[in-house]
Amino acid sequence: MSSRLRMLAVGSGIVALMVGVGAASAQPQLRAPDRAPVPRAVSPEALLAADHAAGHAASEFHPVKLCRIVSTKGHGGPISKSGGRSFHAAGKSGFSGQGGHGSGCGIPVGATLVLARITAIKPHKSGVIAAFATGAFSRLGALYYQAHTTTSTEATVGIASGNGKSLAVHNGGKSPVNLTIDVVGYYRPPMHGLIYTGSSSTPGSVYSGSPSIVSVTWVSVGVADVTFDRDVTYCTPIAGAYYDSTYYANAKAFDGRTVRVYSWYFDAITQQMVEVNNYVYLTVIC
Repeated sequence: MSSRLRMLAVGSGIVALMVGVGAASAQPQLRAPDRAPVPRAVSPEALLAADHAAGHAASEFHPVKLCRIVSTKGHGGPISKSGGRSFHAAGKSGFSGQGGHGSGCGIPVGATLVLARITAIKPHKSGVIAAFATGAFSRLGALYYQAHTTTSTEATVGIASGNGKSLAVHNGGKSPVNLTIDVVGYYRPPMHGLIYTGSSSTPGSVYSGSPSIVSVTWVSVGVADVTFDRDVTYCTPIAGAYYDSTYYANAKAFDGRTVRVYSWYFDAITQQMVEVNNYVYLTVIC
């Protein structure tokens, strides 16, 4: 071999060695696949803010067919002057005794607002009816009614959580008044949360998010089933890994109320995706 060829061969070896050293030094430090990272504190408010940033509303509106939940005439009688009363608005029980549809109007317990049509039936004097979530008294007028006239209005009214008497009214008039209340829709927070997939030794869990997530069940490394409080068969689940860009997540609605979540990380050495237990953001849009 000539001296020129020997120099080229040696030079090529040095370049190859330098490239190899550079590649090795660029290799990121990977977490153990079966260890969950320590989470940052993420509040439901932060998750809602993230939903806003993604263009999703903080609450989703769900219309229902016009349905009566209250008729005081013959069911408790008129609301006394300067008096108030609470009513069931969500759930499936308690409506018959207040003049509503026997099994409710399809308003779920997780709803936070209802779109209601409030009607005052021919009171003797004019006045105002305030409507609000039980326990959150407000004098803001939902309905200004006229004497000897049936008056209606539609209002978005907050309701308290749970399946008790979640909607309250107050009569600010100077005479008793009979009311009917019909609902035409409701609002509830979107289904979202930060979940931990779990591991062989640690159960899956809901780290933060809306109460619509009932449970998280670990299936295998990087796979978990997330159960919701409603059917999500035809909904669209969106998943994202909590940690940096080497981690990935996916999800699919596959069985009634359950969404299956998958989590991986990219192994730069093997150039393969590897299953990993991790924290995952999950939003379901219906």
